[in-house]
Amino acid sequence: ASQLGKPAGRSLSVRVTITPTYSGCPAMDAIRDDLKAAFAKEG
Repeated sequence: ASQLGKPAGRSLSVRVTITPTYSGCPAMDAIRDDLKAAFAKEG
């Protein structure tokens, strides 16, 4: 597993692009929410 560290005195910004396999994919909301939760947990 990869780990991201936050440099002292600096903020870290990450942009994640999620590409669904088809338009209107019902899993997109769940995937987005899972990613947000994982990043929030890591700080």
